[in-house]
Amino acid sequence: MKCPDCGKNLNEQYSVTGVFMCTCGWTGSISAAALSKQDPTRKTIPFLVLISTLVVAGLIHVINWDTYALKIIPLKVSQWFHVANKSQLQKIVQICEAREKWSCVEGAYEDMVRQDPENTELLALLGQAQMKSENWVGAAQSFQNYFLKKGKSVEVAYNYALVLEKMGQVSAAERYYKYILSSQKHQLQPKVMRSYVLMLMRDKQYKKASELIYQFRQSNRKAAFFMDKQLREIRKHLKVAQL
Repeated sequence: MKCPDCGKNLNEQYSVTGVFMCTCGWTGSISAAALSKQDPTRKTIPFLVLISTLVVAGLIHVINWDTYALKIIPLKVSQWFHVANKSQLQKIVQICEAREKWSCVEGAYEDMVRQDPENTELLALLGQAQMKSENWVGAAQSFQNYFLKKGKSVEVAYNYALVLEKMGQVSAAERYYKYILSSQKHQLQPKVMRSYVLMLMRDKQYKKASELIYQFRQSNRKAAFFMDKQLREIRKHLKVAQL
């Protein structure tokens, strides 16, 4: 604490009930506000805290984005201010996929869908991103909109069936499994049938699951032992149910 007149340090020993006496003859009190102005650390500490915060934030940003740390900044700023075009949003998707940031991918596709709501391909991609970020409700909504807008992809139908099952909507999922199996996409049949049967088993519909396995074996010469392990498990459950 310094004397306002001569600038000498004031000794607290010469203070009486908050009144200071200086050797130069000055006598008076110094308010807390005046004392804070005389203390240079009062200004430097907040500044150092700010600098430290910025440094830490910068390090976290670099760790999160690695080699994309500089490239992502202008893209994300454009996205935050809702001025990013489709090309910029696609670049965000590429970077976020490379860094496996699925919520970021989802956000970019959401913005693209807002810009082009009738684009079924974007709806399908949004739904896939939402599946990866485990946003099942969002994925179900995206796939539902896809089919409402006359989308017909069996691959999208398969993803939709998986999402519906995750949400406990077994009957709805079953409709899409049947839709896929009735299509001409034979290369998808084994994978779809396996998922369909496993869903029925988890739902304890063992009789229906058994029938599907036998039907698939009869329709495909190379599938004589299709899901043999699961069929043995199903038989055990059916025997127990008959006791």
